[in-house]
Amino acid sequence: MHILNSDKIVFCDVDDTLIGWSKPEKGPDEFWVTTTCHGMVEHHWVIKENLEALKKHKGRGHLIVVWSQGGWEWAEAVVKALKIEHLVDLVCSKPEWIYDDLEASVWMPKAKHLGFNKVDEETLEDDGASENP
Repeated sequence: MHILNSDKIVFCDVDDTLIGWSKPEKGPDEFWVTTTCHGMVEHHWVIKENLEALKKHKGRGHLIVVWSQGGWEWAEAVVKALKIEHLVDLVCSKPEWIYDDLEASVWMPKAKHLGFNKVDEETLEDDGASENP
């Protein structure tokens, strides 16, 4: 059994949250990463704002879990390509099933559907950091 020994955990998706599949319409500051998984080499743009948000959460003491519906191997490949192994505590596939007596919106009110919308400062301020002086 693996135990994540914290009450402050951030789960982050890979596709269209940390990396994008199609070229964004942005200025020259965009940057790219190359992934290799199952013998496939691909190039993706990095969604820098969400990557920076993970760094801020880690700095505030959160455990970071990176997951993907594409599987744990794909999530691991992206983490390695982004060189963020030092930030990430666990890599896994997205759950196929979740059993709970409550709807996810009840126990996970801070869920943000980011994708291309990116993390905003309000999201980072509302991470529970103010609850722990």
